[in-house]
Amino acid sequence: DNHNPPILAVRYIDDIFVANFLQFLTYASKIYGNDLQLDVTSNGQTCNFLDLHIKLKPIHRLPLISVYNKTDAFPFKVNRYTYPDSMISNKVHSTIIATQLIRFARITTQYQQFVLKCKEFFKTLSQQWFEREFLISQLLRFVSGNEALLLKYFVPTKAAIARFAIDLFGGA
Repeated sequence: DNHNPPILAVRYIDDIFVANFLQFLTYASKIYGNDLQLDVTSNGQTCNFLDLHIKLKPIHRLPLISVYNKTDAFPFKVNRYTYPDSMISNKVHSTIIATQLIRFARITTQYQQFVLKCKEFFKTLSQQWFEREFLISQLLRFVSGNEALLLKYFVPTKAAIARFAIDLFGGA
């Protein structure tokens, strides 16, 4: 029935995402009882759900999705990832970097957002004393092992990969 399409709702533990039912809060107490207080994290055009930032734009057919991390809004610094002088092997450092880059590539729907998240990530690692050469080598390893994942942003030719690296690290 086109007049009453199915409600798009997803629940993961204590997070609920409802995309097309604006009256959900009216019915929530019937579903969850009066003891559960729901916080709304949407303004009608954007919302955060788990580690996703979802933006609806009428000119786009699909939502624009990027990475969301609630600790970015904390009034204090949160230590994330790893430090090169820890007792963790380089293989573990490499795995952490690769999995974050894969996560960013899978989540983000636009190249600019993907680059932004990668730049922020590499800036954080650089501030945590990782050497630039090591970070660039990890980026190149990620690109060579995830060409299919990168196809939504660019065809991973040598020139495109070089542009991507420059977008992340700048020239020289």
